[in-house]
Amino acid sequence: MAKLFMCNTSNIHEMKFGRPQSVILEAEMPNGVIVTLGAVQNDKEGDHLHSASQVAGASVIGKFIVVAPEINAQQYRTIDGQIGKFVLEAGEAYSAYMLQKHDRIEYSDAYFAELPAVGDKVNPKVKDSNGAVFAKGGAALEVVSVRELWLPVVLQANIEGAQGKGNAAKLMPASCKMVKLEVIA
Repeated sequence: MAKLFMCNTSNIHEMKFGRPQSVILEAEMPNGVIVTLGAVQNDKEGDHLHSASQVAGASVIGKFIVVAPEINAQQYRTIDGQIGKFVLEAGEAYSAYMLQKHDRIEYSDAYFAELPAVGDKVNPKVKDSNGAVFAKGGAALEVVSVRELWLPVVLQANIEGAQGKGNAAKLMPASCKMVKLEVIA
Protein backbone atom coordinates (compact mmCIF):
# COMPACT_ATOMS: atom_id res chain seq x y z
CA MET A 1 0.00 0.00 0.00
CA ALA A 2 1.15 3.53 -0.73
CA LYS A 3 2.58 5.63 2.10
CA LEU A 4 0.12 8.44 2.76
CA PHE A 5 1.45 11.23 4.96
CA MET A 6 -1.60 13.25 6.02
CA CYS A 7 -2.01 15.42 9.11
CA ASN A 8 -5.15 17.01 10.62
CA THR A 9 -4.40 19.82 13.07
CA SER A 10 -7.89 21.25 13.55
CA ASN A 11 -7.90 20.60 17.34
CA ILE A 12 -4.86 22.70 18.28
CA HIS A 13 -5.77 25.69 20.44
CA GLU A 14 -2.91 27.90 19.20
CA MET A 15 -4.08 27.56 15.60
CA LYS A 16 -7.32 29.35 16.47
CA PHE A 17 -6.28 31.80 19.19
CA GLY A 18 -2.50 31.82 19.22
CA ARG A 19 0.37 33.46 17.48
CA PRO A 20 2.18 31.43 14.82
CA GLN A 21 5.95 31.54 14.56
CA SER A 22 7.73 31.54 11.21
CA VAL A 23 10.26 28.75 10.85
CA ILE A 24 12.66 27.50 8.21
CA LEU A 25 13.45 23.80 8.00
CA GLU A 26 16.92 22.42 7.32
CA ALA A 27 15.69 19.15 5.80
CA GLU A 28 12.63 17.81 3.99
CA MET A 29 10.03 16.60 6.53
CA PRO A 30 6.44 15.34 6.51
CA ASN A 31 3.66 17.80 7.34
CA GLY A 32 2.87 18.03 11.06
CA VAL A 33 6.41 17.46 12.29
CA ILE A 34 7.06 18.57 15.90
CA VAL A 35 10.08 20.87 16.35
CA THR A 36 11.89 23.11 18.81
CA LEU A 37 12.62 26.67 17.76
CA GLY A 38 16.22 27.74 17.33
CA ALA A 39 18.03 30.98 16.65
CA VAL A 40 16.34 33.83 14.81
CA GLN A 41 17.62 34.61 11.36
CA ASN A 42 16.54 36.93 8.58
CA ASP A 43 16.03 35.69 5.05
CA LYS A 44 16.86 37.71 1.94
CA GLU A 45 13.55 39.62 2.16
CA GLY A 46 14.24 40.53 5.81
CA ASP A 47 11.60 38.22 7.28
CA HIS A 48 12.02 37.11 10.88
CA LEU A 49 12.50 33.31 10.82
CA HIS A 50 13.45 30.77 13.47
CA SER A 51 15.57 27.78 12.65
CA ALA A 52 13.79 24.57 13.65
CA SER A 53 15.04 21.14 14.68
CA GLN A 54 12.99 17.98 14.98
CA VAL A 55 11.97 16.91 18.49
CA ALA A 56 12.88 13.46 19.76
CA GLY A 57 11.90 12.93 23.36
CA ALA A 58 9.38 12.57 26.12
CA SER A 59 7.72 16.00 26.17
CA VAL A 60 5.99 18.06 23.48
CA ILE A 61 4.21 20.69 25.61
CA GLY A 62 5.72 24.02 24.64
CA LYS A 63 7.18 22.58 21.42
CA PHE A 64 5.88 23.61 18.00
CA ILE A 65 4.08 21.76 15.21
CA VAL A 66 4.88 22.84 11.65
CA VAL A 67 1.95 22.69 9.25
CA ALA A 68 1.08 23.86 5.76
CA PRO A 69 -1.92 23.26 3.48
CA GLU A 70 -1.26 19.96 1.72
CA ILE A 71 -2.37 21.09 -1.70
CA ASN A 72 -1.97 24.67 -2.83
CA ALA A 73 -1.94 26.39 -6.18
CA GLN A 74 1.84 26.47 -6.53
CA GLN A 75 2.52 22.80 -5.71
CA TYR A 76 -0.40 20.76 -6.99
CA ARG A 77 1.42 19.88 -10.23
CA THR A 78 4.54 18.55 -8.47
CA ILE A 79 2.56 16.18 -6.22
CA ASP A 80 0.11 14.95 -8.89
CA GLY A 81 -2.78 16.39 -6.89
CA GLN A 82 -2.33 13.65 -4.27
CA ILE A 83 -2.45 14.78 -0.67
CA GLY A 84 -0.25 11.91 0.55
CA LYS A 85 2.78 13.01 -1.48
CA PHE A 86 3.02 16.44 0.13
CA VAL A 87 6.17 17.26 2.15
CA LEU A 88 7.59 20.32 3.87
CA GLU A 89 10.58 21.40 1.80
CA ALA A 90 14.01 22.36 3.13
CA GLY A 91 14.83 26.06 3.04
CA GLU A 92 11.17 27.17 2.84
CA ALA A 93 9.37 29.27 5.45
CA TYR A 94 6.40 27.68 7.27
CA SER A 95 4.10 28.48 10.19
CA ALA A 96 4.61 26.70 13.51
CA TYR A 97 2.13 26.58 16.39
CA MET A 98 2.87 25.88 20.06
CA LEU A 99 1.43 22.67 21.51
CA GLN A 100 -0.45 22.66 24.81
CA LYS A 101 -1.77 19.90 27.02
CA HIS A 102 -4.96 18.28 25.60
CA ASP A 103 -4.32 19.45 22.01
CA ARG A 104 -5.25 16.70 19.56
CA ILE A 105 -3.51 15.93 16.28
CA GLU A 106 -4.52 13.29 13.76
CA TYR A 107 -1.88 11.55 11.64
CA SER A 108 -2.08 8.87 8.96
CA ASP A 109 -0.55 5.47 9.75
CA ALA A 110 2.56 6.23 7.63
CA TYR A 111 3.86 8.50 10.43
CA PHE A 112 4.32 5.47 12.72
CA ALA A 113 7.03 2.81 12.70
CA GLU A 114 4.41 0.41 14.12
CA LEU A 115 0.65 1.08 14.18
CA PRO A 116 -0.33 1.87 17.80
CA ALA A 117 -3.58 0.89 19.55
CA VAL A 118 -5.96 3.10 21.54
CA GLY A 119 -4.38 3.87 24.92
CA ASP A 120 -0.78 3.42 23.71
CA LYS A 121 1.67 6.21 24.40
CA VAL A 122 4.02 7.43 21.67
CA ASN A 123 6.95 9.82 21.45
CA PRO A 124 8.20 11.84 18.51
CA LYS A 125 11.50 10.63 17.06
CA VAL A 126 13.84 11.74 14.34
CA LYS A 127 12.44 10.76 10.95
CA ASP A 128 13.68 7.32 9.87
CA SER A 129 14.35 6.10 6.32
CA ASN A 130 10.66 5.14 5.89
CA GLY A 131 9.50 8.61 6.96
CA ALA A 132 8.12 7.52 10.36
CA VAL A 133 8.31 10.24 13.03
CA PHE A 134 6.62 8.49 16.01
CA ALA A 135 7.59 5.43 18.02
CA LYS A 136 5.56 3.42 20.53
CA GLY A 137 6.57 3.80 24.16
CA GLY A 138 7.11 7.03 26.02
CA ALA A 139 4.82 9.58 27.59
CA ALA A 140 4.41 12.59 25.28
CA LEU A 141 1.28 11.68 23.31
CA GLU A 142 -1.56 9.23 23.93
CA VAL A 143 -3.52 7.47 21.19
CA VAL A 144 -7.22 8.31 21.59
CA SER A 145 -8.55 6.73 18.38
CA VAL A 146 -7.48 4.66 15.40
CA ARG A 147 -9.98 4.67 12.55
CA GLU A 148 -10.14 3.69 8.92
CA LEU A 149 -10.44 6.69 6.64
CA TRP A 150 -13.64 5.78 4.82
CA LEU A 151 -12.95 7.88 1.74
CA PRO A 152 -10.22 6.75 -0.65
CA VAL A 153 -7.62 9.51 -0.92
CA VAL A 154 -5.18 8.26 -3.58
CA LEU A 155 -5.00 5.93 -6.52
CA GLN A 156 -2.53 3.08 -6.29
CA ALA A 157 -1.65 0.27 -8.67
CA ASN A 158 -3.62 -2.94 -8.25
CA ILE A 159 -0.58 -5.16 -8.76
CA GLU A 160 -2.23 -8.44 -7.66
CA GLY A 161 -4.80 -8.25 -10.44
CA ALA A 162 -2.24 -7.44 -13.14
CA GLN A 163 0.65 -9.80 -12.37
CA GLY A 164 1.20 -12.78 -14.61
CA LYS A 165 -1.68 -12.00 -16.93
CA GLY A 166 0.11 -9.61 -19.28
CA ASN A 167 -2.20 -6.78 -18.19
CA ALA A 168 -1.03 -3.36 -17.17
CA ALA A 169 -1.58 -2.48 -13.52
CA LYS A 170 -4.87 -0.67 -12.97
CA LEU A 171 -5.19 2.21 -10.53
CA MET A 172 -7.59 1.53 -7.67
CA PRO A 173 -8.75 3.86 -4.87
CA ALA A 174 -6.80 3.41 -1.63
CA SER A 175 -7.35 4.59 1.91
CA CYS A 176 -5.41 4.50 5.19
CA LYS A 177 -5.85 4.47 8.95
CA MET A 178 -5.88 7.75 10.88
CA VAL A 179 -4.42 7.86 14.40
CA LYS A 180 -5.58 10.66 16.73
CA LEU A 181 -3.04 11.68 19.41
CA GLU A 182 -3.61 13.83 22.50
CA VAL A 183 -0.78 15.84 24.03
CA ILE A 184 -0.27 14.63 27.63
CA ALA A 185 3.30 15.70 28.48
